[in-house]
Amino acid sequence: ARHGRTLLADYLRLEEARGDRVVVANDGFVALVPFWAVWPFETLVVSRRPVPSVAALDDAERDQLADLLGRLTRRYDGLFDV
Repeated sequence: ARHGRTLLADYLRLEEARGDRVVVANDGFVALVPFWAVWPFETLVVSRRPVPSVAALDDAERDQLADLLGRLTRRYDGLFDV
């Protein structure tokens, strides 16, 4: 609250600057492999706008999330040749 942003927003900014762990991204969301990943192919989906839940997404953000999840799962399909 003191800095006017969330810790997750700061983390996202660092990961995007680094770039090598970002899997897919669009205007509303980023899917990345967090540095603390334990499982193979573990990803974290982060909203660019802080929201308390999926129910708080507006229509455009809901569509952006659907787009990102579709692109991410297609990447997994390609990786596993499915």
